[in-house]
Amino acid sequence: MGDEHYRIEVDLAGEQVVGLSRFFKLPEEWERQRTATQLPNVILTGLEWLFGAGLVGGAILLFVIQARSRKIPWRASAKVGGFLAVLMALVELNRLSVVDIRYTTSIPLSTYRVFVALSFLIVPLVVGLLCWLLVGLATSLYPNAWGIFDATARRGWRRDAAVALVVGVAAAAGINRLEAVVSSHFHAYAPVRIDLVPSAFDTTWPGPGFFVHGLFNAVVFAAGAAVLIYLARLSLVRRAWWLWLGGLLLLVSLGPAGAHSVAEFLLGWAMGLVSLVAVVGIVYAFFRDNVLAYLAAALCLEVAEPVVALLSQPPAFFRWNGTALVALTAVVLGWLLLPTRQSQTSS
Repeated sequence: MGDEHYRIEVDLAGEQVVGLSRFFKLPEEWERQRTATQLPNVILTGLEWLFGAGLVGGAILLFVIQARSRKIPWRASAKVGGFLAVLMALVELNRLSVVDIRYTTSIPLSTYRVFVALSFLIVPLVVGLLCWLLVGLATSLYPNAWGIFDATARRGWRRDAAVALVVGVAAAAGINRLEAVVSSHFHAYAPVRIDLVPSAFDTTWPGPGFFVHGLFNAVVFAAGAAVLIYLARLSLVRRAWWLWLGGLLLLVSLGPAGAHSVAEFLLGWAMGLVSLVAVVGIVYAFFRDNVLAYLAAALCLEVAEPVVALLSQPPAFFRWNGTALVALTAVVLGWLLLPTRQSQTSS
């Protein structure tokens, strides 16, 4: 069609054919237009960075205040940070079988593997340290969050958390369906997803890998949400000037910074606004201060797409990994939401 051409690419390793792919060669002029960065894109990107910097700055200021007040539970949060560091190390080790894909022949292979080994050691430590600080800040703002490890406290959250979980997953599915319908009607302006399957399909154990990564993200999401909600409530109570500035930056940031037309920006902005209104409404009406709800919903949303993708694959290896992912997720949800013998006896 026009200047677009159908191409077939063959990959060779010595005398052997090791790869075959088919694709469309897009017009170079169109690609230059799509990848060009214009002044509106620079402004939108700058506003997004300014909004993110404001959130990070507010969190750091809040951390300093809580640390000076000696309200941060350093030892307890260090245990959670260490647990998250172990999860990150498992995620990295699960990708060990494909780590040589990123190897470039400009450096010796032994040197490259030394760098890989150092990254496997340093990345979990740095991530664990950052998570330690984040969890410490979040639990200093909401000390009742430690009730997640108490069966009696979980019993008080359990029913509302189950309702919030169902509502949150249903809302996420509804928003995804709405985005698909809107994209099909306005395909000329909607962004195109080019990832056909979730990442990490090429790891050693995709199912457990998705579970570990989802569990890590669930804890980090819950802690980050606690800090953001506290900042928003504090700004509303004080009616601070930065509330209006932050709200304006947030509204502008809802649209895609890489849009190349007004219609493309407005379409992305409208979908972002729908998602924002849905999230705020559900959090206000159902989640509130229920720690179980945030953890359970975040975990389910993280593993939902990988479960569907794994179970729908023809090879039995992927279907077994999908089954393992379902089983591991069910174990964690059962621990969070189902009553234990101790709680049943006490009741």
